[in-house]
Amino acid sequence: MGDADRRPGPTVRTRVTDLTPEGERQREDRLAAEEPLEIRLTWPGRAPNRVWVTMRTPGHDFELATGYLLHEGVLRPGDLKTVAYCTDADLDPAEEFNVVTVSLNAAPPVVPAERHVGSSLGSAACGVCGKESIADALGGVRAAAWSGGSPDPEVLRALPESLRGCSMPTSRDVGRGLSAAKSALGPRSAGSR
Repeated sequence: MGDADRRPGPTVRTRVTDLTPEGERQREDRLAAEEPLEIRLTWPGRAPNRVWVTMRTPGHDFELATGYLLHEGVLRPGDLKTVAYCTDADLDPAEEFNVVTVSLNAAPPVVPAERHVGSSLGSAACGVCGKESIADALGGVRAAAWSGGSPDPEVLRALPESLRGCSMPTSRDVGRGLSAAKSALGPRSAGSR
């Protein structure tokens, strides 16, 4: 298996169950992938240091890393030497394509502190942006699994029509229609089953 076969892509395949007036139908669907990315920076005389951890849809990791450093004033035209996935022997397999090292030809005009402490702090509701490392992002405390009941099938069947009124660019957008789902589920979001 080559590296390209193991590298995460922008989408993942999954099986879903459609609830229609005629009954249930199993089919394959694609979901947008989201994984943490750790950006490390190095230049002659300096070992690679972590400067930022964020969430991203895999696929354009090198562009994301260099764009971030350009935005932060760390990278200037002509300073970029290489961008590569980190190959540290102690990386967990889940981290393998989630750590990018940017190498510069010389010390940058702005030397970022380790991590992302600088002019643009990262933050997200999911809690990944701003973590110390990929290991911290992947090893966080997980919430308990939902133990409540399922919504009534009629509520689920009504969701597609409710979502059509939302202004979403495509039918494949992730996270779409949460407000429509809440409206459709009403105050009894756990259902009565």
